[in-house]
Amino acid sequence: MSDRNGGPALPWMQAPPAYFVRAQQNTRSYAQNAGIFEIALRPDASSFQAGYLGLEGMSAWIVGDVLIKLSTEPQQAALFTTCNISLRAIERVHGPDAQEMQLYAAKHTLWQASTLPAHVPGTLSFEFPLTSDLPQCIHGPSSELTYWLEAQLLGTSTSS
Repeated sequence: MSDRNGGPALPWMQAPPAYFVRAQQNTRSYAQNAGIFEIALRPDASSFQAGYLGLEGMSAWIVGDVLIKLSTEPQQAALFTTCNISLRAIERVHGPDAQEMQLYAAKHTLWQASTLPAHVPGTLSFEFPLTSDLPQCIHGPSSELTYWLEAQLLGTSTSS
């Protein structure tokens, strides 16, 4: 195994985890090809983690912003109804008997339209308090512990 420059790869240097989007039943996601829809650090931050995880007497949070700038037609953009964000901690064991275990899961609704047509806010802030028993992210040769943030912008169907 070698790095991209042809040198030996270090065991802790692995490709970042692949990101995924799960289909939601009875909902339709309009975020694809609809402009900017991303999870970002707060302007004054260098990490999603705020505070100190695991230190006695200290607290930690996952904080950030969901940025939304739609490039769809105004009548289609007005059909968005909800923006959710979820945080999951997943432990995986690699190999022939690969296993996965969810250690933590939380979900917040950041915005919900009260009436249609609706105006989607450009910035939605989020904050997940972390429990003191959650370990830091770990990537090993045979296992890993990763944290996933997933945001969804959902809307109503245009069909009647």
